[in-house]
Formats: sequence, structure tokens, C-alpha cells
Amino acid sequence: MEKIWFIKRLDIFKNLPENMINDLEDNSFLKEMKKNTVITTPENRDYIYVIKYGKVAIYIENNGKRLITDILKEGEIFGCLTDLEKEYAVALTDVVLCMINKKFFENLITKDLTLNIKIRKYLGLKRYHIELNFSDIIFKSVEERLISILSRLSSKFGVKEKEEDFIKINILLTHQDIADMIGSTRETVSKLINKLKKENLIKTKKKFIYLNQDRFHLE
Repeated sequence: MEKIWFIKRLDIFKNLPENMINDLEDNSFLKEMKKNTVITTPENRDYIYVIKYGKVAIYIENNGKRLITDILKEGEIFGCLTDLEKEYAVALTDVVLCMINKKFFENLITKDLTLNIKIRKYLGLKRYHIELNFSDIIFKSVEERLISILSRLSSKFGVKEKEEDFIKINILLTHQDIADMIGSTRETVSKLINKLKKENLIKTKKKFIYLNQDRFHLE
């Protein structure tokens, strides 16, 4: 009952016929995983994953270097849906995942046009963000990349706290995590974060990063 309730309330599965919802329930299961667990590897592509609880980082590896291409939250889908052959997923927090059989899901998409369109739009948006990240790495300075990724994280995870002129990025990220998102080093990110703090663009509190709402032109 808990699983089918979760599936039904996801935007991507809304308006699916009841028989398809039941089939989806029969071909999926919930699984808990601890923080830092590697969920998928290039060799492990048997499932589609929907995040019920927690945060997941998607990354690729090249010559031993890690580049985080996305951070996902509750309700988002990952696994077996991109063209990146060297893609991994790791739990940034403790997570609860709904794991759906890949072959069943691919067949389901062919049966429902609305679901097919939703998946295509979702994947198109994900590819756009990956390309945007690669473009930043090629054409922007490290500081510009840092400001850009903080702004994007704020758009996705930002929380306005009472009587604050700052927006809280409501996800705990290490300086190494941020470095892996912008193609830099932990040491460089640490120096730049201190610089942005001195310039009053950001502040930190209890390991969370807050962005100056006016300086970042956030609403």
C-alpha cells in the first residue's frame, strides 16, 4: 500500500491507467540504502530508480577523476535512462528508493504516450543541464563556475528562512562535492568560498551554505 501510494502521487505517473499502476507495483520494490552507498555503476543497469526519500549524486569518472553531473531529490528518476556509459549514482544521504525492473519500464513507456512524452521531456532537461555544466567547465573561470553552481543549487534546494536576507541551500555538501561538480579541487573551492564570504555573497551556518538573496538576484 505504501509503495502504490508513493507511485500514484508522482507527477510522472499521474493519470496512468489503474491496470498499469498495478503492473508497476508488481514490478518494483522499495529498498533502503545508507549514505555513501554506490547505487549504480556502468556494469549495473538492471533497474530504474525513483527516489522516495533522500538525495542522490550522479557522476561520471574519467581517468580516475569524478565529475558530479546532477544531484537528485525526492521524486526524481535515475538509472538506465541516459547515454552516459560511465555513469554512477551514490547516496548523498540515507535513501529509500523505488526500484523498477528496467525491461518492464521500457515496455511500459511504449504502451502509454503521455508517460513516453513525460520521460522524453525529463531526459531532455537532464541532458541540457549536463551540457550546461560541461559548457561552464570549458568557458568559465573556477569562480564563475562556483557562483553558477551555487545559483543552480539554490533554485533546486533553496529555502527562505524567516527574517533572513539569505537563501539556504538545504543540502549538505562538502567542499570536495562542490569541487567535483565544477571540475576543480577541494583546496581551490575552500579558498573561493572564503573569498565569497568576505564579499558577503554567501555565508555558512551549521555546514549549510546561504546565498545573499540580493547579490545573487534570487526571489
